[in-house]
Amino acid sequence: TTTTYTFTPAASECAVPTTLTITVNPLPTLAITSSNDPTTCSGTDGSIVLATTELADGSYTVNYALGTLTMVVSSNEGTISGLSQGAYDDITVSQAGCTSVDDIDVSLSDPTSVTIAIANNTDPATCSASDGSIVLSGLANSTSYSVNYILDGGTPVVTTVSSDGSGQLTIGGLTAGSYTSINVTNAGCTSNSLSQTLTDPAIPTLAITSSNDPTTCLGSDGSIVLATTELADGSYTVDYDLGTLTMVVSSNEGTISGLSAGDYNDITITELGCTSIENINVTLTDPAIPTLAITSSNDPTTCLGTDGSIVLATTDLADGSYTVDYAGGTL
Repeated sequence: TTTTYTFTPAASECAVPTTLTITVNPLPTLAITSSNDPTTCSGTDGSIVLATTELADGSYTVNYALGTLTMVVSSNEGTISGLSQGAYDDITVSQAGCTSVDDIDVSLSDPTSVTIAIANNTDPATCSASDGSIVLSGLANSTSYSVNYILDGGTPVVTTVSSDGSGQLTIGGLTAGSYTSINVTNAGCTSNSLSQTLTDPAIPTLAITSSNDPTTCLGSDGSIVLATTELADGSYTVDYDLGTLTMVVSSNEGTISGLSAGDYNDITITELGCTSIENINVTLTDPAIPTLAITSSNDPTTCLGTDGSIVLATTDLADGSYTVDYAGGTL
């Protein structure tokens, strides 16, 4: 031990008593005080704080199972900083040839990555609108996250969204499409990835069923009947190349009435921002114009007689009796 030793010779020997001092250097000691995990995933700001003895203030190289680290000692407290997650086992320090014997084992861990799920989603209310949303659950309350996703295989989108206090966050302002690689990142930790598809409302369809020509020349009782889908019963405005028309739908059948003769081309309907794509072209025709051509005429056989006649060739007139007009009246 560290002490003063005295040599006393036997009385018969030619020697004199003498003393010598032997100093045994004390071993340095280490004891775990605290440890601080990295504040971000893959971060390097973790640390280990050790109580020390027999170490003056300064910087020391300490050994552990996988290599060496640097410890800064101040007032018998040693701090090892700049650490990432991992196991730091068998930490020792050597001073003046003396190595600490304490079994110091410390494990540091990254923050825990969240596991998200899709709570619900809302499709856009109209075609080409951007009011769709995806709601994610499994998050910390009132924490801000970097939200990442890819729309229809395009460029990754990154935005920042805060959870709502119930462990959910809403990704809003979305159009229809396929959303893949949906994940969130906080403190450098990225969650699992999810996928979700948002869909525009169904596009209505029109298909010609029948058409009815006006029953009279210049009449307006013609009509067009269309088979429809995705349209509830009711009245709708349809477009065509010359303007708009009114269509009444009942049981998936739409009727456009009150039509005169003419061409009704490119008939479409737009509902919830979705426009039908069928090329509906219909032509309505007035009844055929009758024709008259003189065939023969027969004068009255007597003065002031009434047995004269006119014979006419006709078209588009069924057998029967008709009223005809002439300059002097009707016949």
